[in-house]
Amino acid sequence: MAQVGFFVASKKYSIIILNEILNNFTANKKRMLELSKVGYTTATDLADYIVREFDFPFRKAYQITSKIVNYAESKNKTLDQLNIKELRNIEPKLNEDVLKVFNLRNSVKSKKSYGGTSFENIKKMINKYKKELK
Repeated sequence: MAQVGFFVASKKYSIIILNEILNNFTANKKRMLELSKVGYTTATDLADYIVREFDFPFRKAYQITSKIVNYAESKNKTLDQLNIKELRNIEPKLNEDVLKVFNLRNSVKSKKSYGGTSFENIKKMINKYKKELK
């Protein structure tokens, strides 16, 4: 029982500390956006899209995604800089809709499961922890 009390107290103090941090720092949104474009952040979104849209097994979707990422790297491009012709050369079934997958905002919004990064989820968690602090 003592461990449970410790956990609850630790959680509460962690939330209080995090609240202080969040109230006393300023996010550099411009730099965050720049860094979000480094690498291939939306590659997993692409693989998930291929699974959903074409009912491919994830292994095949991963292989297609890997080819697309390798192609982008070889051309010194990010995924959102690829055009539909380039993508179709790798996977002919892809259509214009796939280009939406490479938008970072769409990627964040799409994570709607519990613990995901969608704006709705984040708002719910903030409200939950605000209530716990009272």
